[in-house]
Amino acid sequence: MNPLFTQKTCASILSLFMGFSCAFSAQAMDLRRACDPAEDTLTIGGVGDLLIHKYIQNAAQKKKGHYSYLWKNVKSHIQGVDIMYANLETPLAAGVARDGTLHPDPGVFWDEREYIYSGYPAFNTPPELAKNLKAGGFDIVSTANNHAADRGLIGIDKTIDSLESAGLQFTGSRRKGDRNSFATIVNKKGWKVAFIACTYGVNGKSGTAIRGQILQCYSQKSLLLSEIRNARKVADVVVVTPHWGTENVHRPQSSQVSLAQEIVDAGADLVIGTHAHVVQPIQKFKSSDGREVPVVFGTGNFVSSQPGINKLGLMVIAGFSRRGNQVWANGLRHLPLYMTRSYLSVDFLDQVKPENQRKLWSVVSNVVGNDFGLMNSREPIKTNPLCGN
Repeated sequence: MNPLFTQKTCASILSLFMGFSCAFSAQAMDLRRACDPAEDTLTIGGVGDLLIHKYIQNAAQKKKGHYSYLWKNVKSHIQGVDIMYANLETPLAAGVARDGTLHPDPGVFWDEREYIYSGYPAFNTPPELAKNLKAGGFDIVSTANNHAADRGLIGIDKTIDSLESAGLQFTGSRRKGDRNSFATIVNKKGWKVAFIACTYGVNGKSGTAIRGQILQCYSQKSLLLSEIRNARKVADVVVVTPHWGTENVHRPQSSQVSLAQEIVDAGADLVIGTHAHVVQPIQKFKSSDGREVPVVFGTGNFVSSQPGINKLGLMVIAGFSRRGNQVWANGLRHLPLYMTRSYLSVDFLDQVKPENQRKLWSVVSNVVGNDFGLMNSREPIKTNPLCGN
């Protein structure tokens, strides 16, 4: 095994990785089959919450590319993986006002009353965001989160309209009256990857109608596990993206840990969690049938106007290998992200120097850990770097 970073290399990156000593070397999740020979491989990336607050919308409506500027500094990695995922924590309900009435779509326009499109606490974002995400390299988004019904049941349907129009796949929601699976299959490089999203709940909404359209992680746990088992039968890889946990708390709840184990036992190969708005740990779980499964409890925010520690997020990149009918995880890496430049772009933390940089790196080290694949943004994307060339 050849370490990616030597003592000499470490000295040159200390100014980037604040808080790490020169004992730092390339790390990856310790997976027993990481270096097994494979016929082909696949990479799956994920980032956190897309929260389009008023400040961001005001800037986007004045720019030619609208929302595309937000992730331009990390676009190479978004497009560098085979499949990229994000949590879409806003409806894209064209023309739906706060009171649920339908109006002509004003386009990428945000009036001072925030009548059609609005930020917190009741989000609604112009459908142009879906087109920008698709053009930027995103393949699939979650539509199961606590803001999914911020424009009511009609807003869920209208969001689906916007995503389908943009050609951006989604998981976790379905139209009123639809009884098809909540799972979505993404086909890439001859692989079938099933994505299944769920949420702990939906703001201000409950009852049979909302559960029929938005998959709930806990109150519909039997359905969630059934969806995973069914996806396991047809997909090469199953990715579950739960929206769970306590906001602004780095430690996962015991309910998250127990649900993660049930999700893994049901057949998930990768778990990427969101909602806390801060980063949470990455752990390796072992399934009842012996598989090793990376579980990311929380990727934090991707895009938002939230301050302080909420500006820190993660991009995670998982790798999978295939030989014959066998598929296994070969590694998982993470890159810390930072919402910077007056909330006008996301960048890699090792590319910027915020005032509280040492504190941010300390959070990454203490919460996520150094042994779960910390990745330098300048290195090539490789999920199992200790396996040699």
